[in-house]
Amino acid sequence: ILVEKHTFAQSFEPQIINQMKKKLGQYKPFKPATGELLKPIKLDIRIGNLVLRDQFMWDVNNTSNSPETFASTLVADLGLGSEFLLPISHSIREQLHVHRQSII
Repeated sequence: ILVEKHTFAQSFEPQIINQMKKKLGQYKPFKPATGELLKPIKLDIRIGNLVLRDQFMWDVNNTSNSPETFASTLVADLGLGSEFLLPISHSIREQLHVHRQSII
């Protein structure tokens, strides 16, 4: 489907499949340890004329913490528009991924 959708030559199909299998084979699930593991999360988001810069600590081990819930609360507290929700939660998730990969 990927080859057809992007009009790649059929000869690319085996290479794409091999790369996807390789990446899936490299996946290591994050297993939280006991106790807190606080890591800094930094936000630097610009939408239109508004810039949001913030830094806070996030417990990487607490998998019940939700970037989306945090983003929703932050946007409401600061009186920002809903267009900030996705960039905030995405930025948090990206940074959590980096922190978790450094632990594995």
